[in-house]
Amino acid sequence: MSSFEDGIWAYLVDQHHADHVEFRVPPPPKRTVRPVAATASAVVLAAAVAVVLLVLSASSSPPPAYALTRVAGGSYTVSLYNVSRGVPALNAKFAQLGIRVTVVPIVAGCTASSFDPVQASPGAIRSMTETVTASNRGIRPGYRGYLAAERLPNGRIGLALGATPRPIPSCFPTTTSHGIPGPRQP
Repeated sequence: MSSFEDGIWAYLVDQHHADHVEFRVPPPPKRTVRPVAATASAVVLAAAVAVVLLVLSASSSPPPAYALTRVAGGSYTVSLYNVSRGVPALNAKFAQLGIRVTVVPIVAGCTASSFDPVQASPGAIRSMTETVTASNRGIRPGYRGYLAAERLPNGRIGLALGATPRPIPSCFPTTTSHGIPGPRQP
């Protein structure tokens, strides 16, 4: 050591007993988990998992089979998006609402009846679109309304609304690809 360092050391030993000081490193402080913080973390984690599950279930749920919107005078606008799921659901909804209209699918190979809706009630076909307005208005006493529904080759749904005094079959045969059944081909 230099004379300066020796002088400082001598001063520290005389004045502060530096030659008897022990250096110890204190142990790290104990880590304590606070119950409130642990509970809050668990709640936040559970909420995040719930949000993820909700988003996943919403994105994987099937689209609606139909849309039914009430319009003036007890009429309903009907849009059909899925024939296989929408027909039974719409028939149940119409029955619940007291609407005398039956939705009937148009399917290849249907042998339920020889009923031909076009010939059964000439002039009764009022619509041939994806969306129709259904109600009891315009259905004569003793008649029952029907809504023929078919998935067209272009992927759209064709709907034909009509009325007949005859019993409504469970299906109509596919004889044309215009969204409504036509006369049977020989």
